[in-house]
Amino acid sequence: MSPKELTYIEDALGHEKFLKTQCQEAITNLQDQELKTCVEQISQKHQQIFDNFINLVDDKCIMENLLLTTKGVCDLYLHGTIESSTANVHQTFDCALNDSLCMQDDIYKKMSAKGWYPMEQAPQEKIAKVKN
Repeated sequence: MSPKELTYIEDALGHEKFLKTQCQEAITNLQDQELKTCVEQISQKHQQIFDNFINLVDDKCIMENLLLTTKGVCDLYLHGTIESSTANVHQTFDCALNDSLCMQDDIYKKMSAKGWYPMEQAPQEKIAKVKN
């Protein structure tokens, strides 16, 4: 699989996940049974499409995508924490940030244990150069 194909697959998975969520929200909120049935069928089709794409990627790719998304969420929550001045809003962002950082660390450790995220040691000469 080429990097370009992988990028498109990752985008497709994200869109399908979002569309499934939208369908589930619509099903919950719709009053008209005919419309509900229609959206349920659409939701099932989005699940099938999602499954078809997810079957194209391996565990490493799935975990890389999860790690990248989790890092993005951490960035969002960090800025939310920094910018919020209302105590309960600040606290909510701060708790979400701390929880997300723990999840990110768990994902990293699992990936590292499988050799999917090797950590390189900085050469001593570069460390010394930074100190000076």
